[in-house]
Amino acid sequence: MKFSRIYLSFIANPKKLIALLVFSVALLLFINEMLNYWQLTHRSLSIEPAKVSLVKDSAINAQSPVFTEALFGSYVPVNLGDADIKQSQLDVELVGIMYANKEQDSQVIVRTAGGEEQFYMIGDTLPGGAVIKRITKQGIVVLHNGALESLSLPKNELNFDAPAKPLIEE
Repeated sequence: MKFSRIYLSFIANPKKLIALLVFSVALLLFINEMLNYWQLTHRSLSIEPAKVSLVKDSAINAQSPVFTEALFGSYVPVNLGDADIKQSQLDVELVGIMYANKEQDSQVIVRTAGGEEQFYMIGDTLPGGAVIKRITKQGIVVLHNGALESLSLPKNELNFDAPAKPLIEE
């Protein structure tokens, strides 16, 4: 008799029936998640741990790349006018720049002391050990002995003759 009274109570009030259904679905989903978590933790315990090989202490020395290379890359300022970059003393001359919108596509022509001209791109090493870090319209920035240096195109002054006087005067 009590069961029929509860049953009639749910039929008479549909809000209670919907609340009971939502609660039941949420309870079933919660139980399902708990079972999945339990299976996952027990399954991961049965897997054998990977064997770790230790590096010998003799493999790490002062000349190791960990100590000699820049871990986070070398800094090259975006606005070269803002930075204090000295003019390079390398025995090379910047002859030409082929500047592209993508910095990686830009190339430069460099003349060595022997007169040999060669093309270089970003990341290439110039004679003397300098590495090209940036190519701009005015010049290049190189990393030489741990310091940033710049090489610029030579600036030639243009000399114009005075305009010629007309031969016939009016």
